[in-house]
Amino acid sequence: MTARKSSSRRRRSTFGNIDLLPSGHYRVRLLDPRTGERCKAPFTFSSYAEADKWLARRRSEIERDVNSPELPKLPKPAQRVTFGDYVEGWLPSRLVGGRPLKTRTVTDYRYLLDNHVLPTFGTTPINAIKPADVRDWYATLCVGRPTLKARAYGLLRTVLATAVSVGVIDVNPCAIRGAGSVRRASKTKVLSASEINELRDAMPERFRALIVLASFGTMRFGELTELRRRDVDLGTGDVRVEGAVVRVAGG
Repeated sequence: MTARKSSSRRRRSTFGNIDLLPSGHYRVRLLDPRTGERCKAPFTFSSYAEADKWLARRRSEIERDVNSPELPKLPKPAQRVTFGDYVEGWLPSRLVGGRPLKTRTVTDYRYLLDNHVLPTFGTTPINAIKPADVRDWYATLCVGRPTLKARAYGLLRTVLATAVSVGVIDVNPCAIRGAGSVRRASKTKVLSASEINELRDAMPERFRALIVLASFGTMRFGELTELRRRDVDLGTGDVRVEGAVVRVAGG
């Protein structure tokens, strides 16, 4: 399986592919001959040689256990594979409910990673992150911003939970009870029907339908602001939701 590294950004075979990513890391994708399905390593590699070695080991495991109904356990990455390496492969391959992350979610995760997680753990080998390291990071994380603090911690915990599930690490070092949740600072006041009507009548005419739908339609703000006249049937009162406005970096 071994081969000399060429100047090409990509190596392909009938079993697996090694691609050079814009980040300078290498991604490995492979074909399981038992199922005919393609999958990829849950982490990226800092060198071509390391990626090629992982792919060769993976092929050897599959061939030696070709009749097994389950895939062999993924080999752990080398000690030098950092959390930053791993998360760059995790983010584009993350699925929720069998679907890729939405654009807004990717943007939010990227912000949390770049500003609050990677500055501390980016260059740390993923299997060297200890509970004490997480506690020290959490103690000074986003002071005075409890919601942002909970989101950053929750993301780190989720990434490392995936690493546990695929055998990259043995135990999730994120074990701070309640750190991923936050109490609401204030109670939400719900308007009465008469107050909603007063608010509706006080709005410019083009916003009045928005007030009514927001109050009684249980739609998200992005869905409300994407509605068009054709989506509302004035005869039946039905509203058709086919999309939503999403704010991401750049607009």
